[in-house]
Amino acid sequence: MAMPAQPAKRWTADEARRLNEANALPWPRYEVIDGELLVSPAPRLLHQRAVAELLVVLKQLIGRPEIEVLPGPADIGLEPDSTLSPDIFVFPQIEGRRVRHWTDVTSLLLVVEVLSPSTARTDRVKKRDYFLRNDVGEYWIVDLDARVVERWKQGDTRPQIVSDELRTRIRDDTAIVIDIEGFFTRVCDE
Repeated sequence: MAMPAQPAKRWTADEARRLNEANALPWPRYEVIDGELLVSPAPRLLHQRAVAELLVVLKQLIGRPEIEVLPGPADIGLEPDSTLSPDIFVFPQIEGRRVRHWTDVTSLLLVVEVLSPSTARTDRVKKRDYFLRNDVGEYWIVDLDARVVERWKQGDTRPQIVSDELRTRIRDDTAIVIDIEGFFTRVCDE
């Protein structure tokens, strides 16, 4: 006789926050989207090198005090009962002043996730869908193995695959041009 399946537990953002606070180490990291608990193990060294390099590049290119560029970990909740920690995220000041609490971050201009083998599906599907449905300007997936950036914008059904030069604008007035080949050379080559 068939038994009915047990419904999956619906996790809350507060439960994920408590798991993160109880953990003496920065990893694993717990996030929640649509009641699903996402667990990220410690990233590999190459991942962290890519985040650090891209963070410096973006800060230099954006270079505006009214726009912040930060790395995770974070506690971003663009929907009720969600909490996410993007690898890199870009957001504006609120009413001319710097944001002081994660709850004040209500819009993101850019989110960047660097793929790890254990989080690739989550980054490419769940997080992408979450950020795009919450009006994030652009969502980039940095694929270290393929040496490409998958660039998603609102309304896209497919990403732009960038392997040479990435050109975009933040808030229509800050031009960004990144030498993607050079980025991957600095990050991946010895």
